[in-house]
Amino acid sequence: ANGHSDDLRMMGMTFEDYELYTVGLMDYKEILKAKYTMEPLPIHEYGSLYKKFDVSLAPLQNTRFNRCKSELKVVEAGYTKTAIIASNTTPYKQSIIHGKTGLLCSSPAEWRDAVRNMTLAQAEDLGHALHEYCLQHYDIHQLNKERLKGL
Repeated sequence: ANGHSDDLRMMGMTFEDYELYTVGLMDYKEILKAKYTMEPLPIHEYGSLYKKFDVSLAPLQNTRFNRCKSELKVVEAGYTKTAIIASNTTPYKQSIIHGKTGLLCSSPAEWRDAVRNMTLAQAEDLGHALHEYCLQHYDIHQLNKERLKGL
């Protein structure tokens, strides 16, 4: 989504040594030094982008505005069996069980460690555990209907 440049900088790392995909918005590719850019897709199609990666990164600064956001990124990752590394802040810390359904990071050092130490096997385990959690706690079809009402 637009407007997350400061959230990306908050991670305190770049990804020139990784196979990172980023959405081609704003200055995201430059901030992250990402190798690949994905074009934004319409709301009915953008979930298919999750097929391109094993781990979703969800950095979010701990601000009053951001604490009012939903855990949609967690639910999207869960329904696509994608592991997630997210900021240890609301809305993510209420739905991610650190080390079981995802990883929560509170500092640039924790972001670097989480990314550097992630293995494909761990990503698969976290993605499957998050999927099971989301099936028990969320109705993706209802969430999508609510989102579409706002368009």
